Amino acid sequence: MPVSIPYNFDNNTVAEAAEVNSNFAAVKNFADGLATGVNLDAGAVVAAKIGTNAVTTIKINTAAVTAEKLAADVSQSDQFVLSAQVFG
Repeated sequence: MPVSIPYNFDNNTVAEAAEVNSNFAAVKNFADGLATGVNLDAGAVVAAKIGTNAVTTIKINTAAVTAEKLAADVSQSDQFVLSAQVFG
């Protein structure tokens, strides 16, 4: 999903501060949406695009991965790893 910028500016013309600020606000809102996952296109994050060792335990927020969340999405595999044990 591309970011939508409300105002365009031409060379040698005056840029109104409110319009410039609106453009910055649009970029900030889009970036904030990326950070929360709101502005990600369907299929944007797939296993084939994630590099080996790109996701480490240090990069995962505490409680972001739980047994309940894993159990809710076992459709892609008949097993999941919880700690050092394999279930399924």
